Amino acid sequence: CKKNAQKRHKVAIVVDPRLSSKLRQHQREGVEFVYRCMMHPMYAPENDYGQGCILADGMGLGKTLQAIAVMWTLMEQDVYAGQQTCTNG
Repeated sequence: CKKNAQKRHKVAIVVDPRLSSKLRQHQREGVEFVYRCMMHPMYAPENDYGQGCILADGMGLGKTLQAIAVMWTLMEQDVYAGQQTCTNG
């Protein structure tokens, strides 16, 4: 007897254009790095990280904006189509 498994489709994760338009190239790379470090390998099999990271660099390079972009992206998008990452309640 087979279980009625629902096929889930992965979707591309995209940083909100309102934030992305404010990021410099090195900040975009930083956002991608932090996101990959935070994702569990279950969602990204090619990802060897999934343990988190520390975002540290010199002053004035945009760490706060990068952190906001990552958090906003994680809150607003899910790896799978039609799924929510956060709810109000």
